[in-house]
Amino acid sequence: MPQYSATIFVERITSHQHGFIAKRSTTTNLLDSFNDWTLSVENKRIETIVHVDFARAFDTVSHEKLQLKLQACGITGQLLLLISNFWHDRSQVTKVGRHISQRISLTSGVVQGSCLGPLLFLICINDLVSVFNTT
Repeated sequence: MPQYSATIFVERITSHQHGFIAKRSTTTNLLDSFNDWTLSVENKRIETIVHVDFARAFDTVSHEKLQLKLQACGITGQLLLLISNFWHDRSQVTKVGRHISQRISLTSGVVQGSCLGPLLFLICINDLVSVFNTT
């Protein structure tokens, strides 16, 4: 089986994304934003700013849509099957005190606490910036 590197996928992540990327953070996002705002003020341009707080973001990722986005990124064959198996047939239970809920199947979401989860989420939202980019 060929070796794959996360670098292949990270190179496709938009430069506007600052979460879960090495050497990027909320601080670098704010610095980039401040720079853009300053240039807009200096050039007397109106700037539209959109910051999105994805509530329960990892829980709401559609498996079907994620698979389509992975394919659009060129991820196919055995690698796509391997990644798809990562979220296929997952379930969860909730424990409060001594009480345990019934097991339920997970039909959406990426695995939190995994190394692959943030990357899958970024791939899922990667094209979102194109909705807002007008230049």
